[in-house]
Amino acid sequence: MQTETKLSQERLGVVKKEFEDLTKKSWKIDNLMEAEMKVVEEELQLELRRVDELRVWRAAAAKKKTQLLEHTNSNYSCKKRRSHYSCKKRRSHWEVFLLICPAM
Repeated sequence: MQTETKLSQERLGVVKKEFEDLTKKSWKIDNLMEAEMKVVEEELQLELRRVDELRVWRAAAAKKKTQLLEHTNSNYSCKKRRSHYSCKKRRSHWEVFLLICPAM
C-alpha cells in the first residue's frame, strides 16, 4: 500500500510538472500571438494610410484630367477646325492620351 501511495505521489508530481510546463508554454504562445497581432495591426494601419494616399492621388489625377479635357475642348473648338469630324477626332486622341497617362 505504501508503494502504491508513493507511486501515485510520484505520478502526481510528474503530472503537476507537466501542467506547469504546459502553462508556461501557453503563456509564451499567448505573448507571441499578442506581439504578432501588434505587428499585423501596425502593418494594416500602414496599408490603410497608403490606400488613403492613393485615393487622394487618384482624385487629384481625375481632377487634373477633367481640367485638361475642358481646356482641350475650349482650345480645340470646332469653329477653328475644318470639319466637325476632325475636331471630334482630335478630342478623342486627347481622351485616349489622358487615359493612358492619368498623372498628367
